[in-house]
Amino acid sequence: MKFRNVLKRMLRRSTLLNIFPRIFYAMRYFNHKYPEIVKWGFLSREDTNYTYNLTNDNLLYLANMVAIVCKISFQDIKSYINEAQNDKELMNLVVEKTIQSKFLTVADLRCDFGRRLGWYAFVRALKPNVVIETGVDKGLGSVILCSALLRNKEEGYKGKYYGTDINPEAGYLLDGKYKEIGELLYGDSIKSLEEFNCEIDLFINDSDHSAEYEYREYLAIKNKLSSKAVILGDNSHKTNKLALFSIENNRNFLFFHEVPLNHWYPVSAWREIGAKAKVNNIEFLLNNRNHDYGKVLEIGCGEGSILKLLSEKYSNWKLYGCDISVNALTIARKREIGNLKELFICHFNFPEDEFDLIIMTHVLEHVPDPQRMLRKIRRIGKHFMFEVPLEDNIIAANLRKKPGNYAEQIGHINFFSRNSFRYILEQSGFVILKEKTVTPPYYVSSFYSSGFMEKVKEMFKYMAKRMLLMYGFETRFTYNYALLCKKNENINPREHNFPL
Repeated sequence: MKFRNVLKRMLRRSTLLNIFPRIFYAMRYFNHKYPEIVKWGFLSREDTNYTYNLTNDNLLYLANMVAIVCKISFQDIKSYINEAQNDKELMNLVVEKTIQSKFLTVADLRCDFGRRLGWYAFVRALKPNVVIETGVDKGLGSVILCSALLRNKEEGYKGKYYGTDINPEAGYLLDGKYKEIGELLYGDSIKSLEEFNCEIDLFINDSDHSAEYEYREYLAIKNKLSSKAVILGDNSHKTNKLALFSIENNRNFLFFHEVPLNHWYPVSAWREIGAKAKVNNIEFLLNNRNHDYGKVLEIGCGEGSILKLLSEKYSNWKLYGCDISVNALTIARKREIGNLKELFICHFNFPEDEFDLIIMTHVLEHVPDPQRMLRKIRRIGKHFMFEVPLEDNIIAANLRKKPGNYAEQIGHINFFSRNSFRYILEQSGFVILKEKTVTPPYYVSSFYSSGFMEKVKEMFKYMAKRMLLMYGFETRFTYNYALLCKKNENINPREHNFPL
C-alpha cells in the first residue's frame, strides 16, 4: 500500500506519465459497457437500428416530457405507454413477420420498442389525422404508430400513417390490420415529402442521419405542418438541426435522451454523468472539513441527480432541493433519494442561517441578476458551494457570434471569468474558503461525440485543455470553476445597500 502511494505521487509529478492513469480512471465510467457488448455480440443478431427497452427512470422521464408537450396528465400518458407494452397481438406480429422475412439473420426474435413508446403516446394523446415517419427500416416504428392510430379509430378519431424509405424492401413488418391505415412511400424521402400534399400533424425524422439531410427534411415539411403539429427528431443526440429549426420558426424545443436497459448503445443520461463530476468537485472542496452539515439545500436541483448521489455519500445530511421547473421536481420526487426531506418551487422565505450548506452548480449563468440572487441566498445559509462555467474566453466568445449557438440553446446569459466571478461573490458578501478550476471531465465533454475519431479528437482536446490550465492559460477554453464560501460577517447588507 505504501509503495502504491509512493508510485502515485511520482506519477502525479510527471504530466506525461500521469496521462495514462488518468485515462484508465476515465475509462472506469465506461467499462461496465464491455460485458454488455460481449453479451450482445453472442446473443443478438442485429447489425443496425438496434432495439432495446428503456430503464424505468428513463420511461418515467419520457412520459413526463410527452405529458408536458401534449398538455395532459402524466397518468394518462403512462396508461398509453402501458397499453403499448401489453399489446400482445402487436408483439406477436413483429416476431412472426421477422421469422417469415429474409432478414432473420440480422434481426432478433423479440419486440422492444424503446423510445417508440413515446411515439405511441404522442399519437394516442394528440389524435393526429396525418402521421409521417421518414426512414422506416424494417417497420417497427410503422406498426406501433399504426397500432396507436387504430386505438384512436376505435374512439372515433380517424388517422393515416405514411412512412418513407429509399429501400424498396423496407417496412416488411407493416402488415395485417396495421397496413389498412398505413402506407409506405418508396424513394428519396425529401422528394416524397416535397410531393406530399396533406397537412401533417405529427412528423418523425428517422432517415438519413446526416445533419444536412435532416435539416432539408424539416424545410420540406415546414409549410405543410398543421397549426398544432409536433416534430420528433431522432437525431438530436448528434446534431442541433431540430433545435436551430425550432428557433428559426418560433417553435419550442425539448430534448429527451434515451437510456437503454442492459444494452451497450451509448445513450446514457447526460445529466447523470454530469452530476458525478459536480459531486466530485463538492467532495474535493469539503475534503478535511466537517461533513456534518445537517440541513443541505440544492438550488436548481432539477431532476435530483446530484441529490441522489449526495444521499448515497452523506447519509447524515438532511437534503432539500428547489427548482423553478414543476416537471423536474415531479420526476425528482419519484426517485429513491434516501435522506431527502423536501422538494419545493424556488423561494427564499426562510429564517436567517436556516441551512448549513447551500449548493448551487451551473445555475448562475442562467440568472438575469446573479448578484441579487446571491445576496438573497446569503441570508439563509452558513456555507455555500458554487460552480459556474468560465465562458469568458476567446473560443466561447467566437462561438457565441454564430446564430443558434450552444449558449443560446441552453440559456446561458452570463459569461464569467475566474476574476469576474470572484468579484461578484465578494461584492455580494461572501468569503472564499477554497476554490478549484477544473477541466470538464472527458466522459462529460465526449458524451455527444459519435464515432471513434470524434472520441479521439475529444481526448486530445481534453488533454490540451488540462495542459493549458496547468500553465495558466485558462482564458483559451471553457473550464468549470467551483468554490466553497462562507458569509463575510464584517459586511452588513443593509449598510451596503444590498437588496435582501
